[in-house]
Amino acid sequence: MNDREGDVVSHAGWDVWYPNAFEITTEGVRSFGRATRCWHTPWESLGVPPLDTPVPATLLAAPMLHAVAALVAASINSPNMSRILHAGQSYRYDRHPVVGDRIDIGARIVDRTQRGGADFFTVESGAVVDGVPGVVGTSQIVYLGDAVEGPALEDALVENVMLFGTGPLTQQLA
Repeated sequence: MNDREGDVVSHAGWDVWYPNAFEITTEGVRSFGRATRCWHTPWESLGVPPLDTPVPATLLAAPMLHAVAALVAASINSPNMSRILHAGQSYRYDRHPVVGDRIDIGARIVDRTQRGGADFFTVESGAVVDGVPGVVGTSQIVYLGDAVEGPALEDALVENVMLFGTGPLTQQLA
């Protein structure tokens, strides 16, 4: 690994590291606000949004998930991307991003188990500004790999992925 811009490098506790991965610009905030119809972003105006325009909370989700996907793909043998399930994610905001931030993005595997032939990953990702994580994401990823469909896999998925009240075992048919 090297540290040329755009290449994946390891850095300060992160398994993958993308320096200068994202820059928050006023036009980027307006475009994202327009795409998501974000209520607090002045996306309908023609002028340049002010620097203190609130940044939509989900703006960094895509680049952070990109780092998660790259790390998981590098962690499995012969990855078949059609057998990856993104089972959930959550974000913690220690510092809300602002226009002008240049974001470094890192990801690290914090837990990996295998059940029923499937790999279960918990991956933490971070959006870092000036060396300080501002947004920390936790993603649950399941790689079915060589798992064979059947009761063992279904039990592992139900136990490790489905949240209480959402799985087929608790659904009532009308």
